[in-house]
Amino acid sequence: MSNAPFAATTTLRKSLFWRFALLTTSALVLFALGYLQFGMRPVVARLADSQFEIAAAKVAAGLRRSLDPAEVLLTLVQSWSDSLDFDESDPAAFNRLVQPLLDQSDQFTSVVAGDSEGRGWMLLELPDGARMNRFTDIPSRGDEQIFVDWAADGSMQTRRERTDYDPRQRPWYLGAMDAGPENRVSWTDPYVLFTTRDPGITASIRITHSNGVDHVIGIDLKLLDVSRTAARVPVSSHGFALVLTSDHRLLALPQGPFELSDDDVRRLALQPVSALQSPVLDAALRGWEREQATAGVFDFLAVGEPWLASFQEFELGEQVFWVGVFAPEVDFVPAWRPLAQALLAMFALILLASFLYALRYTRRFSEPLESLAAASQKIARLDFQSGGTVESSIREIQQLAVAQDQMRGMLENYRSTVEAHSAELQEQIDALRAAEAKLEYLSQHDSLTGLPNRLLLNDRLVEAIERARQLNKMVAVLFLDLDRFKAVNDSQGHPMGDQLLKLVAQRLQTDLRESDTLARLGGDEFLLLAEDINSHADAQSLAEALLSAVRNALVIDDRSFRLTGSIGISLFPDDGDDPVDLIRNADSAMYQAKAEGRNSYCFYTREMTLQLVSRMQVEEALHSAIADNQFRLHFQPQVDLRDGSLIGAEALIRWVHPQRGMVPPAEFIPLAEESGLIVKIGAWVLKESVRQWRAWADQGIRIPRLAVNLSVNQLQPDSLPGLIERVLATWEVPAEALELEITESIFLQSADAFAVLMEIGRTGVNIALDDFGSGNSSLAYLKKLPLARLKIDREFTADIGHDRDGETVVRAIINLADTLGREVIAEGVETPEQKDFLLRHGCAYGQGYLFATPLSAEQFARWWRARQDAETAAAADQSSPSS
Repeated sequence: MSNAPFAATTTLRKSLFWRFALLTTSALVLFALGYLQFGMRPVVARLADSQFEIAAAKVAAGLRRSLDPAEVLLTLVQSWSDSLDFDESDPAAFNRLVQPLLDQSDQFTSVVAGDSEGRGWMLLELPDGARMNRFTDIPSRGDEQIFVDWAADGSMQTRRERTDYDPRQRPWYLGAMDAGPENRVSWTDPYVLFTTRDPGITASIRITHSNGVDHVIGIDLKLLDVSRTAARVPVSSHGFALVLTSDHRLLALPQGPFELSDDDVRRLALQPVSALQSPVLDAALRGWEREQATAGVFDFLAVGEPWLASFQEFELGEQVFWVGVFAPEVDFVPAWRPLAQALLAMFALILLASFLYALRYTRRFSEPLESLAAASQKIARLDFQSGGTVESSIREIQQLAVAQDQMRGMLENYRSTVEAHSAELQEQIDALRAAEAKLEYLSQHDSLTGLPNRLLLNDRLVEAIERARQLNKMVAVLFLDLDRFKAVNDSQGHPMGDQLLKLVAQRLQTDLRESDTLARLGGDEFLLLAEDINSHADAQSLAEALLSAVRNALVIDDRSFRLTGSIGISLFPDDGDDPVDLIRNADSAMYQAKAEGRNSYCFYTREMTLQLVSRMQVEEALHSAIADNQFRLHFQPQVDLRDGSLIGAEALIRWVHPQRGMVPPAEFIPLAEESGLIVKIGAWVLKESVRQWRAWADQGIRIPRLAVNLSVNQLQPDSLPGLIERVLATWEVPAEALELEITESIFLQSADAFAVLMEIGRTGVNIALDDFGSGNSSLAYLKKLPLARLKIDREFTADIGHDRDGETVVRAIINLADTLGREVIAEGVETPEQKDFLLRHGCAYGQGYLFATPLSAEQFARWWRARQDAETAAAADQSSPSS
């Protein structure tokens, strides 16, 4: 027997021997693991479940001791609630009434109170012994607040501030009002108290006074002591407990391996669990999400060690908190050394017997395969000569030898065929590779500009984040959107728009660094990925360079185009640690840049996400407001400044939200503009205004003209003129009784604006230019449009008596209107001095709080009749003979 076959046989025998031995060893190991899993683990689970239930109960009891006093005190408040007096002249009376509540616990920081009419009190205790009151009286003083500061010696100092604060809009008030039956205590979500900056929570209760007015009393509690509750509960040898809010924020922090100071507790309270940077807690939460449908103890791995955990619900009013208990599994494992020794001895005996059997079996199996192995090596060398006869009692080996002989003949035939087709096959492979490379390129690049697309950008952004994390660097994502590019496509056509986009892409790449990636996301949106960023200033410089490149004139076929862009910037790691968050946050910042006037850049802040969520909620509520008829119209009189006679009124929309109450127009009108809902809202305002004019006329109340604000989105040539004619005809209102107010920016935003307004002007409807002087005007439009009057923006009226430059603008607007033969009316007239100034310089008409606030239809009718009665009485006095 030659050396080569002998070596092959030896290798095969070793392989078979060790494989058989490994199979036997694995079976024994699996048996041992099965015993541990199904014999020992249930005992461990029962022990852990018992200890975890005790620990969770202790934590829950500690929470109750900390929080129950607030509920008990609030339920006792009803016995003296009629004594609660919102009297700003005697703030000490309120303090004497509620001070005993604060004295009941060191955790109580303040007592707040409010009623359904918009009045409220607050008593706040400060750490230095001082106190502070805040008094709110919206029915009497609107947004003016009275603050009373009490020194430790009892002296007081009163100050007044204007603050947009309504106790009826606060979570503690809304929660108590929605809590169901009277005297039921409501709890807010945990939050950071704005007074002491400590984590806290507010308990409140609604009480209906004998006069029928609803009052809400609330107590603010610090949660610092609550956070120590879990730390005082022992859990096995190395375990710990904590309390989470329903959205997995830290309410009561653990101790155990964490060793947290009071400052740590204050800093980490109400933060996500990830703020603790604990692999154990992170793994536990992932395990809890998988096991949440199963009650009791569950197991998970953390840093290679098995752990056990359990979560129990803790209810506080409508709130649900979770008490979590954690411990390593080793804390509950009983002594197992004797068992391990017995298993080891049994394992060694079985393993020795298996090895002896494996030696005999592998020899019998490997010898016949030696010849097959030698013959296979010859075939591998393309030597198809016979390898000799193979003798074996194993049928499968005999079949293998026969198949090997057949394979020799087949391979000889195939060799000639393969050689004939190899050249053709190589050509096909080369073509496929080229097509694959082209397809891969197209899948990762924009077909118009050749820039990377979103797919390739995401891959590079993932790699950039990982490099920045390793090198402790920053990554900047700059989201660029061309301003008003839709107007280019609409006016010049999409082919011209595509040429501009390619030219913009070339411009943007001119001064980029080698490490930067410029991508096109679609439409007129580009995104720049910038690595090696050391500060905000670096990102700012890149943004300024991009804006400068866009602003430079773009020339195509001897035609010059000027564009601007808006850029939003997000930074890793400050604004996110994955591509989705960074791109989304940069997109939000870009919209903020557009909201601030376009042609600029804006860094992302967390408030932008909150604003976006708020905007989505308001937009959703706007749809319901239209369907549920939640809008109301108020009317502000317009008067002749010379004699006070009524010359008209302006219709102003108000939104009465079923929960929030009156929503300011500045909050929902811009959103309605962006979402397109302003078309429906504007049509409703127009119809309701004309209907109200007719209703007043039927009552004998004659309004010379009624002004209605018009949005740029309503300027549709195929719908607005017809709508105006139908509404006027339906309510039989003369065209000259209606006035449509437009703003200067309307001509920049709509190419059809001029033609539509000219058509409306021919019907006899008046047109007024609102907020004149605050935007971009064209004297050509002022001259050609059938404008009845110009309205001076309230911003300039407010400057009268305070700002000479503002007064100069007012005089210039009056002179311009006089030159063009247009009437002029001033908005926001609030003082006699402003009225006198306007009269001296030729402005005869105005509107503002000096004459009347915006009034409901019923209030306006009463106001009109009161003025008529006063004028009649004055005329009678003048006509009567003197005594």
